[in-house]
Amino acid sequence: MTPTTPRCCARCGETALSEFSAKRVAKQIEPDGRQPHELERTQSWNYSIFNLEAFISAANIGEKLGIDLWKFESPDNRSIRKALDWLLPFVTGEKKWNYKQISVFEPTKLAPLLRQAALRLNEPAYEKTIYKLTKITGDERWLLLLPELIDTK
Repeated sequence: MTPTTPRCCARCGETALSEFSAKRVAKQIEPDGRQPHELERTQSWNYSIFNLEAFISAANIGEKLGIDLWKFESPDNRSIRKALDWLLPFVTGEKKWNYKQISVFEPTKLAPLLRQAALRLNEPAYEKTIYKLTKITGDERWLLLLPELIDTK
């Protein structure tokens, strides 16, 4: 390993992440927030969460490199936030998930992503939504890793 290796890796990461918004967000998220490729799968809820988790991980890495993917929005309004907002009514029960889901529909899978978004976007509504989910017990590991944005108790 040479002394320049970390810088080279950082440059490659910066290049990949600077192209990420156009190559991934704008192609995988619709203007209303749907993720159509994931909705075609047999476990559409799980894959929608998994894909959004990858976007959020990329946004967290980008943050370290000075690239703000959290607030990226395409000219036609495609964004990580839109994808998260599109899923919200399904976890709160306002809408029923009518896409194919051959395993149990688990709204709580969105909770860790809501916490991260609440912190990064300073959005108290995301934090409050976490505690509307009936199966959050307070023992979840992600609760230890990500501090609360607001006191909801």
